[in-house]
Amino acid sequence: QKPVSQVVAVAGLNIRIVYPAACAFPAISVFRHLEVKGDTADVLLEVVGQGGRVHLLRDGKWILSCSLDELPVMLKGQLLTEVLDYGAYELALHAAALLRNERIDLLCRNPAEGKTPLPLALLHAAIG
Repeated sequence: QKPVSQVVAVAGLNIRIVYPAACAFPAISVFRHLEVKGDTADVLLEVVGQGGRVHLLRDGKWILSCSLDELPVMLKGQLLTEVLDYGAYELALHAAALLRNERIDLLCRNPAEGKTPLPLALLHAAIG
């Protein structure tokens, strides 16, 4: 099948994402609200499916791999990386990070909303 693509605009940066037709849904719909018309893109992200996993290439070079159901999250992270690399932005991130088996979860909340107590409680429960 023919690949499908979309151009999304984030913070003044146009990014083309090319998906194999079999891997496009649901990721393509997650970013539909960011789509812009036109063929011009500053960055090319290509999704390549292989053996039940998908690989993300940036301008032809491998970046990351994940399972198909993780694709929207991986692309969100890459879009954030592209925006931060592109501009002179400063970012204040109020988050706690939970790391286990080389996987990380960020708990993003406003200041003083329990980001520190929750991971500590989870750690305490796991250790006993």
